[in-house]
Amino acid sequence: MGEIDSRLEELVREVEGARGSTSPAPRQGSTAAAAAGAPPSREGSPDRFTSRPVRPAGSGGARWLPAFLVLLLCNLLSGGLGYWMGLRQDLQAGAPSPVTPTEQLLRQGWKHDGSGVFYRWCSQDCHAPRLYGGGLIREFQVRCLERPCGDLSMQFEVLNARGEPIDRLKLQDKDLLQGEDRRFYVESDNPQAASFQLIAFVARARV
Repeated sequence: MGEIDSRLEELVREVEGARGSTSPAPRQGSTAAAAAGAPPSREGSPDRFTSRPVRPAGSGGARWLPAFLVLLLCNLLSGGLGYWMGLRQDLQAGAPSPVTPTEQLLRQGWKHDGSGVFYRWCSQDCHAPRLYGGGLIREFQVRCLERPCGDLSMQFEVLNARGEPIDRLKLQDKDLLQGEDRRFYVESDNPQAASFQLIAFVARARV
């Protein structure tokens, strides 16, 4: 038993000696206070028994990162919306406006009386018969586009090669409905006839 006790005492001394060799050196103030018999002061020394919260790395950036992403997204959306609106306005400004039936007829050489009835001398796909022995014949078209033509009356002057009137013709028709497209043959058997000139056009619809 005596040998065991002595061996335990040696182990305790070895452990205490190892602990003392690894402990940090005491501060000068602590040493002086210990020499004076006063208890060591805790001022300026870390508290071994008080744990301080450790702030995770990057926690400050995590606070403003969502706000930055929202701001960036808003800027992207507003910029894309502005670009789309500007592009749409440019496309609308550059796109040709739709052509109405009236504008299309006017471009094709038709004239109108201001009430929705159009007329012209035939220039394409004309089928006027050929005259032999002198005289002149031409095809005249009337289109009742926006209203019924009703009773139609037309007067033409017959002109010679010098543009002088030498005769007058009158054509009439009745009960022309809206949407009708009529062709009339204006004919003169005068050998001096060189052209025709419309001098009166009346389309009187019955109401």
